[in-house]
Amino acid sequence: MLAKMTAIGYLMHHYDNPAVAKAVIAMDEHISPAGQSNGRSGKSLVSMALKHVTNVLELPGKGLDLTGDRFVFSQVNSQTRVITLDDIDERFDFEQLFPSITSGVTVNEKGQKRFTLSGHDKPKFFITTNHTILASNGSARDRQFKIAFSNYFDEHYKPEREFGTLFFSEDWDPEQWNLFYNFMAECLEVYFLAQRNHWGVSGSGLIEAPCEALDKRLLRQLMTEGFYQWMLEYMGIDELDPYNPEGTRLGERLQRLEMYNSYVLTLSQAEVRFFKAPKFRDRVLYFCHYFGYVLNPQLPQNAKGEPVGFDKSGGTEFYTIALKPFDSTPH
Repeated sequence: MLAKMTAIGYLMHHYDNPAVAKAVIAMDEHISPAGQSNGRSGKSLVSMALKHVTNVLELPGKGLDLTGDRFVFSQVNSQTRVITLDDIDERFDFEQLFPSITSGVTVNEKGQKRFTLSGHDKPKFFITTNHTILASNGSARDRQFKIAFSNYFDEHYKPEREFGTLFFSEDWDPEQWNLFYNFMAECLEVYFLAQRNHWGVSGSGLIEAPCEALDKRLLRQLMTEGFYQWMLEYMGIDELDPYNPEGTRLGERLQRLEMYNSYVLTLSQAEVRFFKAPKFRDRVLYFCHYFGYVLNPQLPQNAKGEPVGFDKSGGTEFYTIALKPFDSTPH
């Protein structure tokens, strides 16, 4: 709740603090197969709420081309306070948005002189997505503030069924509107209180919620759904009971090359052409992090919980994937 409230408060105010230049990203918390959308969880209601208290420009996120389309922000003007990129897809390159978040939004309207909105005039970004937004470096990750939405609401059970009315509709009476505006003012107050006390992410005032589910969504997307399903089958792991080693290959010393060749057989010719051996180790590590397994626990582990060095014998490399603590029972 505090994560959502401070995010709304941050988006509502116009003050530009270069140390707190972030895009607020609303995501589905529910973990689903990579590439599969859930949606209808209430993310867009936040953008609709903001529209009633500040100037919001909504842009469709699917197929958004920040580099090839020179006029992508042509509808932005000096009164635009929030730019909502709605329902972006998993191919969205967040790093292309980085300059607009940190430096300013360049507006190139057809037939008009180009200009840039910076400083206190710079709009903030609110992004909704059913996927995980990838960021390959720390700077890009530092420009993201994620808020998670559970699957309490979905395409079958909508907020109007819960509350008996459509949000922001003519059915709302003055009392309901008054409650709404007071809540939005409270979001702003809570954000300013958190910022003044240096609470939240790096003292930014944005209070981060536990994000284990979001982290797992990211890992599943990074390893790819095909690898995830192959790994479950190869290791004999029951997805619903992943910590029961009985009948699995958990704790078994496996030849890396044999595993690699088995996985490659599941790829298409086009995928094989672009798949490199180092990616295989990365995906094995993602899988281990996803379930909290340990890769090669007999080796020293670094701060990320990854093995330092390699398990090799007679020129053959081995992978051991085990529960914590390492099950040393011989296989």
